[in-house]
Amino acid sequence: MGRNRTISEGVHAGLLGAAVVALWFLVVDVVGGRPMHTPFALGEAVLAVLGLQRGQGMVEVVALYTLIHVVAFTIGGILVAWMVNASDREPSHLAGLFLLFIAFELGFHLCVYALSRRGQFVDIAWYQVGVANVLAAIAMGRYLFRAHPGALHRLDDALAGRT
Repeated sequence: MGRNRTISEGVHAGLLGAAVVALWFLVVDVVGGRPMHTPFALGEAVLAVLGLQRGQGMVEVVALYTLIHVVAFTIGGILVAWMVNASDREPSHLAGLFLLFIAFELGFHLCVYALSRRGQFVDIAWYQVGVANVLAAIAMGRYLFRAHPGALHRLDDALAGRT
């Protein structure tokens, strides 16, 4: 039951995070008058980083990016759910998860910023991607902490060295 719960929670958290990011980008793009621009630009950047041929149509690039995006968030959700579930037995795992989250966020934002400086995201502001990532993390964290009501208390204890 534990492994199935972890996978189920992780998939749900990952899909929730992916949906939050997609919705944020849709709102930003519609307000900017360019629907689907962000996933297309990010898909083009992914193709460039992977060394794949660019120049496919918008539908193909957006579909490829969406697939990669959903898979990445689902894998990330499962890993985070595994750590939250493991914290039921060993609360210090939450301190590690918290530090990993901070390191991931900083690394992610630095990579996006570096790519934007190289011209990969010419007309996508790095902070728009950053806001999307933070909103997804909040949604995923809220989902997982609601599934594990004592986790926030255990996180506080672990960060304070009381475990």
